[in-house]
Amino acid sequence: MKKCLVIFLLAFSIVCNAQDLTGTWEGQFIRGTIGMQQTSKMQLELVEIEGKLYGIFRLFPVDTKKNDEPNVVYTVEGDRGKKGEVKFAMYKGRIVESTVPETPKDFYQFTISYKNENGEHLSGKWFYELEPLNSRERGAGSFKVAKINEGVSDLLKGKRKEKEILQKIE
Repeated sequence: MKKCLVIFLLAFSIVCNAQDLTGTWEGQFIRGTIGMQQTSKMQLELVEIEGKLYGIFRLFPVDTKKNDEPNVVYTVEGDRGKKGEVKFAMYKGRIVESTVPETPKDFYQFTISYKNENGEHLSGKWFYELEPLNSRERGAGSFKVAKINEGVSDLLKGKRKEKEILQKIE
């Protein structure tokens, strides 16, 4: 009986950890929904602490080459909801740095869906203005990113440390 309980707890902890969004995600950021669309590279670093998300969003130029730096770097925050739902929202924070003299109109909200099929993926729509989570609006564009690793940059080092401390306490 004890062996069954231990195996169940291990399996349960593996499943729970598989849905932890902490890490670096990379993929496409698309401006526009109908007609002309512009695709850019985007990178999203996230640290999840007890259902709250803290992150860094990097947006690259439209014609990004391999070693290009991002145009704009934002902070983002969000909440996965009480039960860690697969659909959740993240909101724009502040600009950390920008190489664009006049920063283009900022996004305001990401509506995100999480999928774990053939790797972990986040996808959804982004909006210039606040929308309800279940909005049928097209938004200003869409995005799709895949998890590339579990690490985050020094910009999120404090949040990563906070997460590690909370895990040791539990």
